[in-house]
Amino acid sequence: MIGRPVPPVPKALQRLRERADELAAQKIAPAPSAGQLLDAAADPARTTSSNLVSALGIAQEHGPLTALEIPRRTPGPQDVLIDIEFCGLCHSDVHAGRGEWGAKALPLVPGHEIVGIVGAVGEEVTDLAVGARVGVGCLVDSCRTCDACTQGLEQFCSKSVGTYGARNIHTGEDTQGGYSKAVVVDRDFVLRIPDALDPAAAAPLLCAGITTYSPLRHHNIGPGSTVGVLGLGG
Repeated sequence: MIGRPVPPVPKALQRLRERADELAAQKIAPAPSAGQLLDAAADPARTTSSNLVSALGIAQEHGPLTALEIPRRTPGPQDVLIDIEFCGLCHSDVHAGRGEWGAKALPLVPGHEIVGIVGAVGEEVTDLAVGARVGVGCLVDSCRTCDACTQGLEQFCSKSVGTYGARNIHTGEDTQGGYSKAVVVDRDFVLRIPDALDPAAAAPLLCAGITTYSPLRHHNIGPGSTVGVLGLGG
């Protein structure tokens, strides 16, 4: 509406923008190439230092986002290496970064609305190719055996593994999110993103979008259904 006052930018978002500008002037080590990561996977003697990628994360309690390097595991047979293009900013990331949802292991790299390009795939991955655009949401693993998992409802698994701030029950690693250059994720938790979608616009669908879709699916909502929506936009 013409003449309507523009609401102020939330302080957390404003600070993130300012911090991004500060970090843009810093020199951050480039992420390893897909070939380097696969070479490391083929050579057990290689240390995890060869798998370091640049990221933005919380290095100390109540600290700001800062430039750092984090290790990514070497891709296994069922893994997908993703070169990250976009990662949405969710308020969950703000809560987690501030420690408002309980203590997390530090450093902590947030981000669970990840869109990127496949840089490499494990030998058992046959339905994704290098160069495909894919996405990763808020989960990167689960127990695979409970009733929820066997029905394709891993979000209800009591042992589900968050994209960041969690301990992977299969690999033992602390998970780190999408505010980084690259990520390695099990194929079962990687989604194909259609080329027709703007990748920047697709990223929020991996959180806000699926949050909206889940109750529609659960209640079998379809054309002609009458629904009520609470908290629209929040």
